[in-house]
Amino acid sequence: MSAPIASVSSEGGAFLIADAVAVRSWRGIDDPDHYDGLCAYLDADEGQVLGKFVRGNDSFATWEPGAGTALIYQRGQSFALIHGAHSNVADPFIQGAHDVPVRTLTIRIESQVIAVLWAPENGLCVGDNDLKLTEPAPPSGTLAVDGSAMLLPAEPGLYLCIADELVLDAHSLRRLRVVPNHVKAT
Repeated sequence: MSAPIASVSSEGGAFLIADAVAVRSWRGIDDPDHYDGLCAYLDADEGQVLGKFVRGNDSFATWEPGAGTALIYQRGQSFALIHGAHSNVADPFIQGAHDVPVRTLTIRIESQVIAVLWAPENGLCVGDNDLKLTEPAPPSGTLAVDGSAMLLPAEPGLYLCIADELVLDAHSLRRLRVVPNHVKAT
């Protein structure tokens, strides 16, 4: 039985998964141009679970599992976020359901920290000291909703984001795996 290393919660809507430095440029609902642009992007592809939102020089993976809590698991430099699980998942990295579409995209991590941020939050919650962390932790700055962001230490490089579903005990759980793509960022 694997135990989660952390969790992240939302009241609905997307999470941003990106380099922690890139997330610092995000203003969430504090800047309607940021948040409304993301909402328009997500509305254009209704039902999209995983997408890539680009704003200026920064790009963010977007994962929209629904309202609630996602447990975060780690194996080496890989992470799995499982939404809808109410207890530990035996192996969060097992193959997903065969009849569920899988979506993938790549993100670049340069700061050695992956940020998982509920989209309405302001990226200024990520402080300078947060970029030096060696263990998963919430950002040191102010969050509008406790538990709505998590920072994960990671090696610099490209990471593949894989969104799918797990069916465990007759329950369908949304999952996002973030795994090294074995190509170093330059």
